[in-house]
Amino acid sequence: MSAPDIKALTVKFAQLVNAHLAAFRAEKANSNNKELKEVPELKVVVNSQAATKIRTPEEQAQQVLAGRSWTCSSSHMTDNARHVGLNKNGRYVKAASRELDEDEFKAFKEIWNSAMVACGLRNYKGELGYNESDAYHLELPDSKLPFSDKRVQACLLHYAEETRDNGKKKNVKFESHSTIKKYLQEYEKKNG
Repeated sequence: MSAPDIKALTVKFAQLVNAHLAAFRAEKANSNNKELKEVPELKVVVNSQAATKIRTPEEQAQQVLAGRSWTCSSSHMTDNARHVGLNKNGRYVKAASRELDEDEFKAFKEIWNSAMVACGLRNYKGELGYNESDAYHLELPDSKLPFSDKRVQACLLHYAEETRDNGKKKNVKFESHSTIKKYLQEYEKKNG
């Protein structure tokens, strides 16, 4: 049996979500006596940008430095994560809880969560369910790297060099984790 393929699973996920969102839209139009074109279209799209696919330790550190990530053990580093974004009438939805109306958000969350279960995917915390902190991140279960992995250590080193030696801005959220704090304190002692 071959290992799950994140690309194939996120495509399947998007197909499931979009089929249910289309049914929700049709039902909403029908129940409000509107034409379909009068009801906003919600649709998810698998992100095809390189940053959502496999990342080197240095690329992951750049994501942390930019404040787009808060980990050096990302499932992206093992090619086991993708982002699947939501659009409303063709425009990217950054925060579904704020940009969708109450009915849309409720339906979207239920559909998203159901598709996660059906496809065996997890959120950025490795849990089931929509989580707006990294809303559109999906990963395979148990795909995060352990702290001791050489890729995690390379990411941490790159981050430490950039923030401690090269004057780059620190990611406060990233540095708030006790394991990261300890690593950075040791780096500063050794290289200070």
